[in-house]
Amino acid sequence: MPDDPAAVHVACAVNATLPTPPVVTDNCGRTLSVSAGVPSADPTCAGDKTWTFTYTDCANQTYTYVVTYTIDPPVVDMPDDPAAVHVALLLTLPCLLRLCY
Repeated sequence: MPDDPAAVHVACAVNATLPTPPVVTDNCGRTLSVSAGVPSADPTCAGDKTWTFTYTDCANQTYTYVVTYTIDPPVVDMPDDPAAVHVALLLTLPCLLRLCY
């Protein structure tokens, strides 16, 4: 059985797509049957998502092969704060006395 591969880092869970499992043979050259990949739940924000494949040999022994995707925390690019805006007020005497509309 091949070793599980190293985790692959992706930015978003949507990029943790179904991988193609390797072909595995026994010591007599017979190809082991492999199940469809079973995904784990997507992490809420960041974390691991796995796809697990189960291989079965001619003696009904099973072996697992797990592909792990590590979903990295989001990166947020915030815009710079805008420059301060200075506003000059021009008030007339009637407006100061609350006589303007």
